[in-house]
Amino acid sequence: TMVDHAFGYYGQIKTPKKVDKALDYIFKSFGITAPLSAVLYSDMSKRMKMKSGKYYGVRDVDGVACDYVAFKRHGKVIHVWVETGAKPLVKAYSIIDTKEEGEPRMNASFTWHTDAPVNDKDFVATVAKGTAKISVEPAR
Repeated sequence: TMVDHAFGYYGQIKTPKKVDKALDYIFKSFGITAPLSAVLYSDMSKRMKMKSGKYYGVRDVDGVACDYVAFKRHGKVIHVWVETGAKPLVKAYSIIDTKEEGEPRMNASFTWHTDAPVNDKDFVATVAKGTAKISVEPAR
């Protein structure tokens, strides 16, 4: 379910039940590109397919010790900071597009709540009263 709160519309699509397959379906069917999507998959390493990489050691990110690695791929430099210890979760991520003028950069940082309870109802979309349903069409 996708909601446009500003215009009062929502659309829904059926996707495969498994997250990896659902993401693949959405990105392919609707022509969506999401630079940080690799962190959503169950095995990030299968998705990134880097040309070369370098380990820069342990760095502090917001008070958390993280392994800092950088990779090169198709004109992009990707920096990833991964928490050290028992839960190696991505703490921060940065992508630099070296092929574009000015080398634009996109940065993201993450806060994970791995102990939060999750229920089936958390995945049931509710939309505000008066929101109009529209169709969602695949990319052409």
